[in-house]
Amino acid sequence: MDEQNTTPEFITEKLKEYNVADAEIAKLADKFLKLKINGLEDTDGYDLVKASAKQMMTLRTTVEKKRKELKADFLNGGRMVDGEANRIQVQIEPIEKQLVAKYTAIDKERAAKELADKLKGLLPMRLEKLATIELVVPEEELNQMDEPKFFVFFNEKQAAYLAAQEEKQAAAGRKLQEEREALEQEKLAHAAEKQRDADLKAAREQATKDEQEKQELERKNNEKLKREAEEERLREAAAAPEKEKLMGFVKQLDNLYWPKMETPAGEILMGEALALICKIQKHVTTKAENL
Repeated sequence: MDEQNTTPEFITEKLKEYNVADAEIAKLADKFLKLKINGLEDTDGYDLVKASAKQMMTLRTTVEKKRKELKADFLNGGRMVDGEANRIQVQIEPIEKQLVAKYTAIDKERAAKELADKLKGLLPMRLEKLATIELVVPEEELNQMDEPKFFVFFNEKQAAYLAAQEEKQAAAGRKLQEEREALEQEKLAHAAEKQRDADLKAAREQATKDEQEKQELERKNNEKLKREAEEERLREAAAAPEKEKLMGFVKQLDNLYWPKMETPAGEILMGEALALICKIQKHVTTKAENL
């Protein structure tokens, strides 16, 4: 590049090739910075802001492209080229940023709304899944969870629920086993008590039987002894004189069994019989003395 191409005049002339006047930038700023997007439903406003931001971005990139071209041609005038480009870009960039901020804010809000709508669409399925583990969570809280967060949340709660159910079933099994064992012990205790009662009854019956057999044996022995004694007495009486036989007869009358009467008439009759026996004894005794 020759010397004349590096002169300030030449460079100033070349800088005009940026073709972006300050007045034009001011005009665009006045036009574009007034633009607004009235909520998510304002698609026209959104499209206009986005198109305006794109226009400013195109203008900025055009300046940047031209800067590179001029800088390549004017190496010695690089600072002047960069300075002019920066001066112009400093005016353009705030307009672009504000426009971008406006439509990107709507983009974020729209994305948030889309996510919220999506999460609301998932709400019935989430509520159904939570019902399987008997868990109630406020809908507002569920709508704040994205899918990964809900996945982790549900898996943690499900694991806790299944562990609690397993412990509940185990406790019920233990309780049932304890009840069965208690019932078995009660049956065994009842059977043992019944056996004790039967043993006691058998022992009492045996004791009664033994006592009866003992009394019967004693009675038979006593009867045998009496019979033997009577037989001996009779033998002795048969061999004794008649006086002794008669006295033995009188003595035998003393051993008669006198039943107890239940009525006055019976008692009178029994008394008369006793008096007659006494007379007989007295009569026999008196007469026997004379033999």
